[in-house]
This record gives sequence, C-alpha cells and structure tokens, in this order.
Amino acid sequence: MPKLVIASIGPASSVQDGGRPGSQRYGLTPSGAMDRLALAAANTLVGNAPFAAAIEVGPFGAAFTARGGPVRVALAGAQRNAEVAARPVTCDGSATLAEGETLSLGFARKGSFSYLAIEGGIAGEPTFGSLSVNARAGLGSPYPRPLQAGAEIEVVAARGM
Repeated sequence: MPKLVIASIGPASSVQDGGRPGSQRYGLTPSGAMDRLALAAANTLVGNAPFAAAIEVGPFGAAFTARGGPVRVALAGAQRNAEVAARPVTCDGSATLAEGETLSLGFARKGSFSYLAIEGGIAGEPTFGSLSVNARAGLGSPYPRPLQAGAEIEVVAARGM
C-alpha cells in the first residue's frame, strides 16, 4: 500500500478534515481545517470528497517522500515554493510522486496554512466521525498529535484503482 513518509515538517502541522460539527455537546471542540476552502480545493483536485482528511501544513516548510508506489497529491492554500525532483509544483495544482521521490515545501507566503490532499485519502480510524487532530483531547488518526519527521501516512486506494 502506498504511503507518504514525512522527511521533515514544522510545528502546527497535522491531519485535518471537515472536523466534528456538533461535538460541542460532548465537550469537544469541533477541530477541523483552519481554511476549509483550501481543504476543499486540494481534495477536489485529486478527486476526493471536499472535506476528506488531508495534511494541514503550518507556516514552516515540510518534505514528504513516496514509499510503496506512486502517490498523487494536490496542494492548495497559502502560497509556498514546492518542488519534486527539481521540478516546480504549482499551488492549486496536483502532481504524482514516483516511488522514492520527495515533495519539498518552502515557507508559507500570503497565509499560514496549506493543505496537501492525497488521492484516495488518508487511512485512519475516525473518532466522532473525523480524523482531525485535537492534540489536547488526544483525538485524531492516524496520529493524535501534530505530525513529526518519520511519521508514515498510509494512503487509501483511490476509486477505480
């Protein structure tokens, strides 16, 4: 099964989706993406549901390496430099990472958060209907905390594959 391995990532980066609307009645914050429009744009570019889980990348840079096969991703939100094997990748566009290729993201410009959606989605166990990280409550999947270097994000097989 293909996956993205996080080579490097700054703080304030985690898995987020449309959140847990209505969860306040259980004493939980709804969590979810800081920029829902950018989340929906990134997901739409790879054929996912608009509010499917994606990687919310904070203002600092990050790098992701494809393992176990090719991985198609889309980037939307705050503008930042992005490249795969010295080829530029546009924000609000998609790219396919071949096995072993690394997507490198620079610092955010004109905003704070970017969304890296993965074709097929992120594998995880929803809690209260969401994969969104709420570190204070210990909720989220595949990791109930901000992402760190070395973390592996497994990819759900895309429809039609």
